[in-house]
Amino acid sequence: MSVLSLFIVFTGISSFGAPAPSTRRMSERLLKIAAEADPMETLFLNREAAEIFGRQLQAALAQNSPEDRSTKLVGPRFRYALELLNSGESEKAIAQFRLL
Repeated sequence: MSVLSLFIVFTGISSFGAPAPSTRRMSERLLKIAAEADPMETLFLNREAAEIFGRQLQAALAQNSPEDRSTKLVGPRFRYALELLNSGESEKAIAQFRLL
């Protein structure tokens, strides 16, 4: 669910008028929590974690020589593939798992 969706749900924007002050405070609190969440430590931010692991994999690919790639890239590629899978990017995940 996007931050905008959360905002709309938790601010109570509707045809019934302005939301109560407590609803606004809760909305602000939830938006702050979502903005400060660390994808590396939050189980449900797989798409964001996949982006981070993808960048780490690309950096590892650039640093390692071809003979080092088979052993040193297993961990980064596996983490990237797993986060892709958990974020719903099944085809991309399968392609990465096949490269293991």
